[in-house]
This record gives sequence, structure tokens and C-alpha cells, in this order.
Amino acid sequence: MSIRIHRFALPLAIAVLIGVGCSRREDQIAMDGTSASENSDLRRLDWGLIYRVSEHSRVPTVAEMDGIERSCRALPQDYALFVEEFGYGSLDDIDVLTPEAIKDQTTFLREQVLAEWIAYCGEFGQSPVVPRNSHKDAIPVAKTVWGDYYFVSPSEPKTLWHIWRSHDWADSSPTAIPLGFGNLFLHRFADGSIEELGGSSPVFRPTVEMDLCQSTLTPTKSPHRLNDFLDRCEAIVHPSRLDRDESGAIMFRKDLGAELRFGKKRGQEIFVVTSIYPPERKDAITQIISEVVGSDFDYEIVDRE
Repeated sequence: MSIRIHRFALPLAIAVLIGVGCSRREDQIAMDGTSASENSDLRRLDWGLIYRVSEHSRVPTVAEMDGIERSCRALPQDYALFVEEFGYGSLDDIDVLTPEAIKDQTTFLREQVLAEWIAYCGEFGQSPVVPRNSHKDAIPVAKTVWGDYYFVSPSEPKTLWHIWRSHDWADSSPTAIPLGFGNLFLHRFADGSIEELGGSSPVFRPTVEMDLCQSTLTPTKSPHRLNDFLDRCEAIVHPSRLDRDESGAIMFRKDLGAELRFGKKRGQEIFVVTSIYPPERKDAITQIISEVVGSDFDYEIVDRE
């Protein structure tokens, strides 16, 4: 089973007039009038900053890469290098699609997202920005959990396109990303400037078989504050990476290829622990959770996949 759970949802708060989304090619540039590749404020993603949850990943075979390249005519800059280095998986909230997922998503991208966008622009007599034939030949290579697509088109090879799948096409504006897969975080909303997604150190979660177990912990003695509970968990887990805030924590153990999430049910004295791990690491994860539980909590498994 391949399990991906994402921590953050990107806030969307944009209001624009109908027709703004259908911009001409010359509008698809940063506010200072330079293209994305020329904008000195945008740097290519430093792959050395990417945190890998696990060193185990599914990397493409030669046959898979050849098949994708034939479909696209020419791959975007750095795409092959990226997937050969990291494999398939999720980079923060961006899913780098496997060949199976590419095949599965292609029809929807062409017949729904792109066809609707091109038709919408046609109603207003505007240029669709993306290649006009992309609704017939586009190949998705990545997508976000909220419906954005990153795709290539043989009609204009070597270019990575980003299109925002919104509830209202008037709020959308596709972008050509000449930097290629070297910085998949490039995006834009409506007629705004090109920006970057994600934090300074994005997390890459490989598409590999993972088990999930979610449990609740109820204090048997005095109530526990969330901060005290998180301190306890951190001391036991010894995370190789820790993401913690006032609502909970995500702790990673790269040696186990595991991700453990700790939080608290709102308004209740009940803590929630979610562990995501390779099946062969079950015993090690069970031991960690057992130490967290100790004699201070009643322990109940509520979900296991």
C-alpha cells in the first residue's frame, strides 16, 4: 500500500475579475518584466536541502524514461535528473507521478482541465497561453493535492507548464516554467508574479509500500499538557528531523524510513499518534510507541492500514 499524508494545505485567498486568467504569453512573466528563468529573485531548488524520509525509493527504469520522453518528444530540463536522483513520490504537496499515475491522470488533464481552459479562453477571444493542441497531447508529470497540474506538451517541447485547477477559471493563469524540474515549486496565482511553493527545506516522501497505524493515548493519571507530551515523544523517538508547532509534531526517523505524527484531540485529554513506516520496520515502530505509552496512558489502535 502506498500512503501519502500531507501536513499543510495552501491558503487560497484571491479575488480577480472575469477574464484576467486568460492572459497573453507576454503576461506570463514576473512583475518586473523578466521571465522566470531571468528573475534573480527566483533560485533553482537546491536539491541538497530536500529531506528524504527514506533512502529507499522507486526510481525509473530506462524503459520508463524512454517511454515518457517519446510521449513528450523532449523532457523538461532536469526532469530526468530529478526522478533518477529521488525517484517518484511527493515533494511537500507536489506529487511527482509514477508512470502508472501519468497514464491515469492524462485523460483528465486533457479532457477536463485543459479542454475547459482553452474553451473558456475562446469565449473571451483570448490566447489560452498553453499550446493550443495541449488538450490532445499534454503529458502530466506532477500534480498537487488541490488539483494543480505540471505538464509537458509535444507542441512545445522542453517546457514545463503549470496550470492551477481552480473553482473559477477567472482565477487561473497558466505559467511556462523554463527552469524545468530544477524548481518544481514555481507557480503563480491569477495575474500575480511567479512565486515558489514550500519551505526552505522541503520533504520528499518516496512512493513505496508503507503501513499506517493510528492510535489514541488517554492519560491514566494526571492530565498531560501537549508540550510535555511532545517533549516526551521527542526524547524517545530521537528524530532525524523534527517539525513542531503549537498543534503537534511530525518526527522523522530516516534510519527506519518512518514518519510519526503526534497531536491532541481538540477539547479532550486524548492524544493521537500516527505512524507511517515500511512493513519491515513494524517491530521497531511498535517498540517506540510502547515506550511513549509507558504506564502513563491507556492505548487503543483506531486505524491500521
